[in-house]
Amino acid sequence: MSELVDKLYEAEVKKADHDHHVPTAGAMTGHILANLKLESLKLFQSASYVKGENYVTLHHLFLDLAKKEDALFYDLSKELLIEGELVPTTNEEITRYGKIEEAGKNKYHSAEVMLETFVKDFDWQNLFIDRAIKLAEKEEKFSLQHALIELLTFNKENILTFQALNGHDARYGLDDEDEDED
Repeated sequence: MSELVDKLYEAEVKKADHDHHVPTAGAMTGHILANLKLESLKLFQSASYVKGENYVTLHHLFLDLAKKEDALFYDLSKELLIEGELVPTTNEEITRYGKIEEAGKNKYHSAEVMLETFVKDFDWQNLFIDRAIKLAEKEEKFSLQHALIELLTFNKENILTFQALNGHDARYGLDDEDEDED
């Protein structure tokens, strides 16, 4: 039995490596799932440590979003499994495929900085989601594509909400960042 398990896992690792170099909708969605896990943890951290006059609002907002991201993780994972794709299920895979930066010191940021960081995180995730949507369409994985479009909408709504809480329009500080670097 152990030999079979080893062979199955070896085949999985080989497929994952291939898919991440090609890339495929499944591999790109694996990155999205890893980012969802990291973002959920980051939201929980912020909910636990946010301070200031908007504590109650932000505490509940961050907790609710962490729960929604956990649910989205499971829903999107199910779509991948239906398509015969791989789902990141270990901490090692989450940290390897996830691109969201998190750190213990983030809990000491002001509520404003926490919100700004999440805006940038959601916008960053949308790059992966946009790419995965196009790949899913190309591969004719329309149910996966639909789930990814729902996630994209969720992220854009969060950007709008978090920006508004900081007194900004939805795209404030996002679209013009490239121009500032020139």
